[in-house]
Amino acid sequence: MILFREWYAYRLTVKRGTPDGGRAVLFAKNCPTIRSIFKLVPNSLAKKLRSNYPMQATSRAFRITSSAPAAIAVLVVEGPEAWNWLKSHWRPNMGTLDRELEVNRIRYGTIYTRTHHSRSCGSESSPTTDESSAGESIVLSRTAPERFELHCHGGPTASTAILDSLEKSGFSMERPDREIALFETDPISSAATSMLLQARSLATSQILIDQARGALKREYESIGHAIQSQRDDEAEARMQTLLEWEPLGLHLIDPWQVVLAGPPNAGKSSVLNKLLGYERTIVHESAGTTRDLIPEATSLGGWPVVLIDSAGVRETSDAIEQRGVSSSFDAIAKADAILLLVPHDTGWSDEHDRIMAHAFNKRLLVVHTKCDLGQSKAILPELSHRSVEVSIHDTTSIARLMKAIENILVPAVPKRGAPVPFLPEQFNKLRTCLRSLHSGLRSQALEAIVI
Repeated sequence: MILFREWYAYRLTVKRGTPDGGRAVLFAKNCPTIRSIFKLVPNSLAKKLRSNYPMQATSRAFRITSSAPAAIAVLVVEGPEAWNWLKSHWRPNMGTLDRELEVNRIRYGTIYTRTHHSRSCGSESSPTTDESSAGESIVLSRTAPERFELHCHGGPTASTAILDSLEKSGFSMERPDREIALFETDPISSAATSMLLQARSLATSQILIDQARGALKREYESIGHAIQSQRDDEAEARMQTLLEWEPLGLHLIDPWQVVLAGPPNAGKSSVLNKLLGYERTIVHESAGTTRDLIPEATSLGGWPVVLIDSAGVRETSDAIEQRGVSSSFDAIAKADAILLLVPHDTGWSDEHDRIMAHAFNKRLLVVHTKCDLGQSKAILPELSHRSVEVSIHDTTSIARLMKAIENILVPAVPKRGAPVPFLPEQFNKLRTCLRSLHSGLRSQALEAIVI
């Protein structure tokens, strides 16, 4: 009975964390019954138990904020060697390290990640912290006896240097997913929180925060209640609304792929540079300067986007240019949206017709370029697609282009707190539920929507 009670308490500790915020290993260290349990079971079972409920406290480190550049990055260092490593690499700005840090106290100081080897008489070389090098200012907090939080500069250089130093010292580098799973019992909240660490903009972060706080789970529950109460019209309407968010939900982390397409000298590279705000591609009056795909990640209106400059589409006998044209058509076929550039001076051409054939059923925005050259004499076909006129010398027109791209990618933005599915399997389950409901298979529909 005592064995079962202690084992059950240990499992709860693993799942929920100890009351003071420490890890389950702290409980296990002082529980001789639990420590001996692995000696009483077969080796195969003991191996499985160690895997699911680890007994040994492993020193590890991981980032609990997004890997994207930000104002602050937060790292967690925990395990039996955490304090020893900090004593070797961290120096407080005030006071000394004579006493250990108190739990839940904040200290300001400097981390030194560089080391050099020193040799004393008759002894081998050993690494020593190099305090003559530039250190990294951090805020340090001890959140549990063997757990520390390091708050440093949010750029990737500072946090990567600290994590690299920890790894060289033998710390296990881990993703925070397992940590999240310990404290998030709801799989939707857990998945949203994990994805939140990869979010690169405020707009996508806010949507994921809403789902982590239970917006999608509550909507699933409402759909389930409607199905149970035979309010099928309500359930179907709610699911259709969720499915409408699929294009956005699947691009909260994975960026939209937007291809700039058009004939040579349509202004693709010039427009790309203006959208990015810096000179990313070579611009020259000679046709065919761009012969390969040039992708560049950015954000438009808070939505992650990869803009892809493509080779100009035209008939050519140049083998290298032919490969560039072929890669342009491949990129168009895979893209989420197409910017079809039509120069103001030459207008529509057969190349535009070829591009339109490859961009069938794609989000497409017609961009009239070089609009500073005066009145166009070119004849344009009647198009149902939205269009915008731009000149690289007019910043207002570039701003209009940015807004037009944003509108074709995200025509509607969810309200604060709105439920938005964000994983492919979530949308697949909604479609399965709808099909079952239409077929009169109510129990199967409920099964599909259950979390």
